[in-house]
Amino acid sequence: MNVKELREYDGVRPDGRILVAVNFNIYDVSCAKHFYGKDGTYPHYAGCDISRNLINFSAEKNEREDFDDLSDLTTKQKSTLLEWDHQYSDRYPLVGRLLPEQEPSIDFDIEKSESEDIAALEEQFM
Repeated sequence: MNVKELREYDGVRPDGRILVAVNFNIYDVSCAKHFYGKDGTYPHYAGCDISRNLINFSAEKNEREDFDDLSDLTTKQKSTLLEWDHQYSDRYPLVGRLLPEQEPSIDFDIEKSESEDIAALEEQFM
């Protein structure tokens, strides 16, 4: 999904679903409303790409409407982001990938491709 589609999952939909993107991976954090819900610790994270927030330890809302390719990150920042991604993958279900607006959305089998995606990310950022 793209940034615009991700923004729809901010916890105020009828289903209450909350998604966040970390390192281009989209996680369903709906079970952690105490963190990401409207009355939670980090309500501004809901429906956003929080990669830079995690790197910079910022609780501010990511107001960016366009896709952030994170190409300006330093090696240390990439490493930090990869650590955060691992933590999220241990706690929350992976439900998709964050894509640029012009990229078509693709359904993929998480069971089959999750380990391949993680291995590719590790290789890319190490």
